[in-house]
Amino acid sequence: MGGQAPSAEMPAENVFSRSNLRPITPLSAEKMRESVRQTLLWLGLYLALCLSPLGLLSLRPPAARSFWLELGVGLGMVGFAMLALQSVSIARFRHVAPFFGSDAVLLFHRQLGVTALVFVLAHPLVLLAVEPRYLEYLDPRVNALRAIFLAAAALGVILLVALPLVRQRVALKYEWWHLSHAVIAAGVILVGLAHGLQVGRYVSGAGEQALWVIVAFSGLLPIAYVRLVRPWQARRRPYRVEDVRDERGETWSLVLTPDGHEGFKYAAGQFAWLTLGKSPFSFEQHPFSLSGSALEPREYRITVKSLGDFTSTIGEVAPGTRAFLDGPYGAFTLGAQPLEGAVMIMGGIGVTPAIGMLRTCRDRGERRRLLLIYANVDWEQTAFRDELQTLEAELDLKVVHVLESPPEGWQGETGLITDELLDRHLPRDGRDYHYFVCGPPPMMELVEKHLAARGVPIWNRSIERFDFV
Repeated sequence: MGGQAPSAEMPAENVFSRSNLRPITPLSAEKMRESVRQTLLWLGLYLALCLSPLGLLSLRPPAARSFWLELGVGLGMVGFAMLALQSVSIARFRHVAPFFGSDAVLLFHRQLGVTALVFVLAHPLVLLAVEPRYLEYLDPRVNALRAIFLAAAALGVILLVALPLVRQRVALKYEWWHLSHAVIAAGVILVGLAHGLQVGRYVSGAGEQALWVIVAFSGLLPIAYVRLVRPWQARRRPYRVEDVRDERGETWSLVLTPDGHEGFKYAAGQFAWLTLGKSPFSFEQHPFSLSGSALEPREYRITVKSLGDFTSTIGEVAPGTRAFLDGPYGAFTLGAQPLEGAVMIMGGIGVTPAIGMLRTCRDRGERRRLLLIYANVDWEQTAFRDELQTLEAELDLKVVHVLESPPEGWQGETGLITDELLDRHLPRDGRDYHYFVCGPPPMMELVEKHLAARGVPIWNRSIERFDFV
């Protein structure tokens, strides 16, 4: 293949300094206010549900009970509610992520998981410190079944938080971890439900028991929705792999078409969950960005880099293979932004949503100002490099390649993305542009800090991490 010549890079040029560019349209203040209102609404609802079990403490105030004893009970109740509601945040509900972004929802899920772990483990520790007789709940000689289930639930809560942090270190396959995460979560919720009903001090009345059951099923139903309802809906909407294209650098694009239906509409930059095979109930469901143009009728592209497990054999998928797509999801979208200028800072396979955005802009005939800073290990590993050269001629686009190991004669940017590199290429007053960042975590952290230091508002930053629960 041909491709852009290494000497074509001109790192000193700033794409936003050209005189023929049109003025920027500022972000709508009304849209900002609506986003804030929706955010406060969802957060308020979440907090109300998490704190709802504390209402049971006020409904039946116990006599002659110490503050520390009531604190221990309250920690258990709130911790249980937080754990139950954890599954809601990642249940693929399309009406939640657009206001926060998938990355923010995932971060929220993880941080609240750690907080719930602290609450749940503090519950027995505080109670035992105040009243050692509660140790009988964990004594198999008193009630073996109860002791086993409570100990298993405590271990399950720890695993729910710890496994995402160590999954790659222990080489646990993604699909098995994803399934075990759902099974352990369901088991912990059921044990917590049974434990609360069995103790009965605060849930002895019909209304109190109903509230406890509602909180528990608020966590169980999203798990069933993702694992049963969504695949059941997808079984009559299959797709067919039409082509598998080598994009360079052990990266392939699957081209899929709907089989017997119209498919779905999506915005450039969104993603879908892919399942390959005859059944949508497969354990192997993986989220991938839709890298094609959002305007291409009845064609969907998913670009995957070989990184192990499922992705290592993606280039061997045969045309004609049956597939299922569950989507679209995500708010990492160019079309949703009223700003005309956009900066995309991408690393490696993180470029896939940017490719979808650029292809869509080309098909729309747009002339918004676009800058892509694209980091890779070397020139041979740079996916889409030929197409990007073509897109530069078709769009008001500047592509800045950054290579860790450049070829001989390279005149472009080298090494890693740094503050100095960003200063050379980003607009001098960047608060009126929208920024999209996707790539390795160290790169993303540096870019996020750099943009914040430049005064770029948080609503003008979209962050996407390829690290889904």
